[in-house]
Amino acid sequence: GQTAAMYAGLFKRVELLDELKAKGADLNAEDPIGNSASRLASGEIRTPAPR
Repeated sequence: GQTAAMYAGLFKRVELLDELKAKGADLNAEDPIGNSASRLASGEIRTPAPR
């Protein structure tokens, strides 16, 4: 699943990412398809491979 940091990254909420990181959030934690807060904040969004 996604974390609060991932949603903050997706919506480019840099100030919220900074606060979450200061509280110990791992901005490099990945969801099952490889998205992380850091990647999402930089505009890189991975989607599931088509079946």
